[in-house]
Amino acid sequence: MDLIALVRHALDPQEPIVPFSSTVQERYEQWLTEQGQKGVIFTEEQRQWLDAIKDHIAKSLRIEEDDFDYAPFNTIGGLGRVHDLFGERLPGILDELNRRLAA
Repeated sequence: MDLIALVRHALDPQEPIVPFSSTVQERYEQWLTEQGQKGVIFTEEQRQWLDAIKDHIAKSLRIEEDDFDYAPFNTIGGLGRVHDLFGERLPGILDELNRRLAA
């Protein structure tokens, strides 16, 4: 059973028990749709990184730049590569994904 879903249900018995990873996936898809509506287009490699970031948030509740020093990020280029891909937009993307996906 998903601990996060159980805690949320314990705090609010009206809250259904839904696996947290499913909630994160749904919110991530909404975020991507909104980005597309704004005209933001991500490359295939950027999407792979965003997918990995989403998976990390689903497991750890948030992501920080230090997390890019560890697996799976360090095996695909780590902090340097993610900075190359997203540039100065990276802090804003991480902040927004942390707020939107783990809320």
